[in-house]
Amino acid sequence: MMEGELIELYQLTLQELDPELALKTIRLLFTDKDRTMFYLLLTTHDPTGALALNEILDNAESREYELREEHKNVVKKQGQLSLFESGMDDPAKPTAKNPDHTHIANLIYERCKEERIWFREVLRRMSDDPYYYGDIREAMKKLKKDKRVSYKILRNSMDMSFS
Repeated sequence: MMEGELIELYQLTLQELDPELALKTIRLLFTDKDRTMFYLLLTTHDPTGALALNEILDNAESREYELREEHKNVVKKQGQLSLFESGMDDPAKPTAKNPDHTHIANLIYERCKEERIWFREVLRRMSDDPYYYGDIREAMKKLKKDKRVSYKILRNSMDMSFS
């Protein structure tokens, strides 16, 4: 609990120093237990980059899994069967994410309702979430279709009004 409060305090301190800063928190776990080893707090003035990092990290996680599996196959003894060679899915295997754009749209709306802001600010507010830039764009299109936001063109420097 204290760990979470310290992270939150550090994030607040960084945000107070520069309100335009986009923060991205990455929790690194010990490989053998569900416990945090490190927190990486990345800061950027480009929220698009913070969201692109989500895709990079997901791809890295998938590649890490593949490399570990290749290594296991090289070092394991001949004739020894793995638990997951029987056709069962390995629960540790990273799966493709299929985000719910309605859920993302609702999150954006809750964070931005009744405001007139730039799209860049919307991206900044979503930068610590696990979504990709394309997911945010799709959610914004849904919000526009539902008439909860109005804008002309979806660009970082475009201002928009949330109802």
